[in-house]
Amino acid sequence: MLGTRAIENLDKEAAAHDTLRATAIIFDYTNNRSLEVTADFPAAEALSIISSGSQPLPTSDEWEEAVEILRRDETFGRWLVCEQLVPYRAMPALVQEAGVTGEVQRTLTVGLLPTANTPMPHQVVPPLTW
Repeated sequence: MLGTRAIENLDKEAAAHDTLRATAIIFDYTNNRSLEVTADFPAAEALSIISSGSQPLPTSDEWEEAVEILRRDETFGRWLVCEQLVPYRAMPALVQEAGVTGEVQRTLTVGLLPTANTPMPHQVVPPLTW
């Protein structure tokens, strides 16, 4: 689950205790799709699920996992562990190029900023395709 949000009832006649609607954004990494699940809370009535190929922005947990993968990488790991490359959230946050099948895979990017006297260049790398 990437995130949740409450849906405000804009009906001025609605009582304050009326049922709350909420939406959860879920990313299905196996099928490379996002799911928007909306329901009444807490009863989970009037459920709707919308599937799409959209790529929501990465969560902090996803980005931290991408950095951890880079820490285990042969090329970048030692530089990150020795703090000679500093990771940061790069823009764009996701690679949006379609592959050979025409589908855009969920691929996060991580910026790597070298510290003083580090021979590695500043770069943005895609360490992780889900």
